[in-house]
Amino acid sequence: MLALEVSNLNFSYEDKRVLEDVTFDVREGEILTVIGPNGAGKTTLFLNLTGVLKGEGVIRLFGRSIDDFDRRELVETIGMVFQNPDDQLFMPTVFDDLSFGLINLGLDKDEIVDRVNWVLSKFRLEEIRDQYPHHLSFGEKKKVAIASVVCMKPRILLLDEPTANLDPISRRDLIETILKLVDEGMTIVIATHDVDLALYSNRVMILNGRVIDIGEPDEILSDLDKLKKNGLDAPQIVKLFLSLGLQAPRSFDDAVKILKRFLS
Repeated sequence: MLALEVSNLNFSYEDKRVLEDVTFDVREGEILTVIGPNGAGKTTLFLNLTGVLKGEGVIRLFGRSIDDFDRRELVETIGMVFQNPDDQLFMPTVFDDLSFGLINLGLDKDEIVDRVNWVLSKFRLEEIRDQYPHHLSFGEKKKVAIASVVCMKPRILLLDEPTANLDPISRRDLIETILKLVDEGMTIVIATHDVDLALYSNRVMILNGRVIDIGEPDEILSDLDKLKKNGLDAPQIVKLFLSLGLQAPRSFDDAVKILKRFLS
């Protein structure tokens, strides 16, 4: 089943066209990574997908036009995590930030507490539940921001530059969290400059105002000329494989298998 369908989406800020005839789909339960240079329209695309911005074209969520959703249905179907967690966290404690959206949904107190405790456990945030969010490390803030959206239990999660400014351990922890959410049935769309992150995806899309290409990671990330023309570079591991005359890996797990065969 298709979780998301976008057809001929156009969007302009005043007289500047940012998105032009953007058309793609996302299958339920997959990770699609959208890569592109600064100004490519990735965040603008996400804001259209969540109904914050309204462009020309058609957006369908699980077969229904986004225009047919009321606000509550929409936030329970698709949620967005912003690049900077400080744009999302503003309550006195982590628990309050996680509760905020649920209170706005009108859920009763018991369900709010149950959901917040559930997501605190899922993201291993119990020890910081009563802390002031802006005193947390950047990696912790990122986790809380994602948890605050997951609390709403959306079927589709949009992550804008999720690994930006993270240290290696926080980055690894975040990737593990993303993969766990997908295993549990969530559909995830990632917008990023982190081309290495794209190797964890089912498919990769190059966006540069319009859809340049979309396909499996090994196909998209091994086209060095196309990446360069769109202000991007291939992951180091892909360039290593190509320099050895090997096929680009579809994932990091695939890379390990190929290298084992190559070295045996």
